[in-house]
Amino acid sequence: MEAKNILIVYLGKNGGPSAFSYELARGFEIAGHNVYALLSNANEMRECWNKEKGIKCIYIYTGNTQKIVSATLNMEIRVRKELKKKYSNTEFDYVIYTMPHPWSYRIGSAFRTKKHVMFCHDPIAHSSAWQVYRLISDYLVKKCDDIFVLTKSFIPIIEKNFKVDLDNIHYVPHGRMSIYKNENNVERNDNDVDCYNFIFFGNITGYKGLNVLGKAYRLLVEDSCCDKKCKLTIAGRGDFSPFKDVYDGLPFVQIENRFIPDDEVARIFQKPNAILVLPYLDATQSGVIPIAMEFGVPIIASDTGGLREQLDDGELGILFECGNEVALKKSMLELMGNREKIAELKSKTKEYLFNLNWDNIANNMVEQLERKRNENS
Repeated sequence: MEAKNILIVYLGKNGGPSAFSYELARGFEIAGHNVYALLSNANEMRECWNKEKGIKCIYIYTGNTQKIVSATLNMEIRVRKELKKKYSNTEFDYVIYTMPHPWSYRIGSAFRTKKHVMFCHDPIAHSSAWQVYRLISDYLVKKCDDIFVLTKSFIPIIEKNFKVDLDNIHYVPHGRMSIYKNENNVERNDNDVDCYNFIFFGNITGYKGLNVLGKAYRLLVEDSCCDKKCKLTIAGRGDFSPFKDVYDGLPFVQIENRFIPDDEVARIFQKPNAILVLPYLDATQSGVIPIAMEFGVPIIASDTGGLREQLDDGELGILFECGNEVALKKSMLELMGNREKIAELKSKTKEYLFNLNWDNIANNMVEQLERKRNENS
């Protein structure tokens, strides 16, 4: 495959989207393409980006909440002009926006490119999504030539809601999140501890269903059939106060209500006999799923949105009825007493991870974009 000139645009600073952007850029690099990355100077993974000698990083000042107006004016008046001049002799095959940002298209349009491409992570906005984010995302969908989704079932939704031609909507799976796992991570020995560690990981918002998880965990610890010890860890930033009453008095609950830095993620997922629980009330897909898969952690998820597809119709995890704490408790209890099922899920996940290698995803993207172009030429 002919090497392409690719510009990854990610102007956020931290969290899962930062890791997603980094892994995607590395995937294109490994696949033999010429990769540039336009990043915020405050990107938390700047050290990782700088180690990638095959990726040409371009850092710009993106300001903060207090300085957003002056930073935006600086971007419009000075930064775009400088970028246009510096890269006037470089034509990109694709400018790829990995996550919407107020500046995304304005800054991306400073570069010469054959196509503007975006990942639409949430074609159906979460029930608690910030309204401004919805507007930014919707605007970018309308400005881009091609759209990628991470769940096949959302292709017709993009077509219907945004009037995008089906030929311009593409699918690739969410790639593996190996960045969180390194040589310093110690493998778990699940057989040594007769206690199951349930984990909720990610931003704490209304649609994540923490009230359902709290009620299910209470039912679990009060069930006389539950002869195993269990613990629950909730790790992530956000307003936990709406759920506080649900968790009051529950035993062995550890709440880490803060942003979890990248170098601490492994500690969460390497708890003995760890089981990830995604009690979401609505979801397009989840970036936490590939993290759990990377660490061999079995997954229990609500049957909503794109989670079923991400778990291969339940072949790679346990699905329960969305919003039903009794069904969730039953799934948690079932997995606690079934080491054969846990071993089966781990085995299937290990085989499946090959499909999520980022260089495979990068090549898949190029093939889809080039097929469309060749058909039109």
